[in-house]
Amino acid sequence: MQCFPCVFIIPSFPDSLGFCQLYLQCSTESCLQRNKGRQIPVMDKTILLMERKIEKPNPEKNTWEENSLFLDSSGGDIADDTRINDLLSGALETPMQPLDDDDNERERDREICAASLVHQADQSLRRLISETMHKLKGSSASQDIKRISQELQCVKSKALEQLREHITVQTVLPDKDRSFDVQSYFTEEKERILQPFLCQSQKPWMDCQKSSAIS
Repeated sequence: MQCFPCVFIIPSFPDSLGFCQLYLQCSTESCLQRNKGRQIPVMDKTILLMERKIEKPNPEKNTWEENSLFLDSSGGDIADDTRINDLLSGALETPMQPLDDDDNERERDREICAASLVHQADQSLRRLISETMHKLKGSSASQDIKRISQELQCVKSKALEQLREHITVQTVLPDKDRSFDVQSYFTEEKERILQPFLCQSQKPWMDCQKSSAIS
């Protein structure tokens, strides 16, 4: 059976809306035949695609589809069917309920908490970068210091982005076991970045020690 949905969203009481669905059922063969009589018909494959894609209302599964009506339109005009008026009247009498204010408040609290965690992590990583750059002054070339600073800033951005993703996952799937330590991640990446420069700065001293041992 081919189903064509008609969705009505009707202004009801002040600041509220009524919702209902009217599904017109008709065989695919009848739909194809009627399409041929149109002044500008659509392609048959479009109707066949709609037949596969359209889903019927399921009030037992979806409570918001309680106001749904199925009508067989194979026989022609159904405009005078009194059940349509009953459907619209029922939608007016039972408007959709707004979201619970508590839910909205909890969502705002989660957003504030997430923003606070990211802000705290950002401040902590900024301090670590500042301390690292301060220690490097005098022991590394200026171009190396600039390069290290840029790479650490990039690591900081990646760390904060992963933290945001972690917070999002924990909000949607609170039972999912997935931890993320921002400082540990940053420290590991910092050591990886600094290692080549530290080895380079230690090389002259190591060469000196090696020459002394030979002499």
